[in-house]
Amino acid sequence: RDRDRDRRDHHRDSHSRRSRSPVRRSPPASSISSSRRHQQQQQPQPQDSDADPQPHFTAAQVAERLQEVFSATSKLRSDHLTQVLAGDSLQLAALADGTRLQPSGEQLRQHFITTAPGWKCAPRKRVYIESHDPADASYCVDFFAAGAAPGLCAGGVCSEQSAQSAACVVVFKVLNNVIQKIWVGEDAEGVHAKPFGEKEFEQAAVRALILDVLVRPGELTSTFDVHCHDYDNVPVVG
Repeated sequence: RDRDRDRRDHHRDSHSRRSRSPVRRSPPASSISSSRRHQQQQQPQPQDSDADPQPHFTAAQVAERLQEVFSATSKLRSDHLTQVLAGDSLQLAALADGTRLQPSGEQLRQHFITTAPGWKCAPRKRVYIESHDPADASYCVDFFAAGAAPGLCAGGVCSEQSAQSAACVVVFKVLNNVIQKIWVGEDAEGVHAKPFGEKEFEQAAVRALILDVLVRPGELTSTFDVHCHDYDNVPVVG
């Protein structure tokens, strides 16, 4: 009789513990559907794996495109120039000391657009600077003979006739596939007309000015690689 009473007490205590535990019930189908719809509204949708990724262009590619379009006589010339130049944020500065040379980005962009087409421009030497941080901008340094820079000279913007006075060096900063800033200076050493490679660039006095640009606030945040190109001495294969 005592054993029967103990079993009854144990059964009652066990039932009491289960009653105090929360009971998890499956929500109705309509509640699940509503919850999923809410999550779909709150969470970003995955991108289509078949969609083309946003293309990434280097400073060298964008600078090359600017010079190509600037020289063109196409009816779409102004549209194509707008695609490679930033808007109000576009800046033009002196390489020597960073002095701003154009009042506004829109005025600078309009200078490129309104300058008469057909101005032939091409660099003789080029340095491409690429950061190890993919979030950084990239830079293209072009050395031009007198009159061969796109609407630019050592002193800033100019006409094709006034650009004939001196050779110049132009630094293009490219971020998000557009030119954000341009620095200009005189090629006083005549780098554009000499044999050129990494050794010659390291020995050039203008290198210090360029590196000074790269370490200013808002520019590179990481180490970087330097690639030199001499368009007067292109190796011929075959």
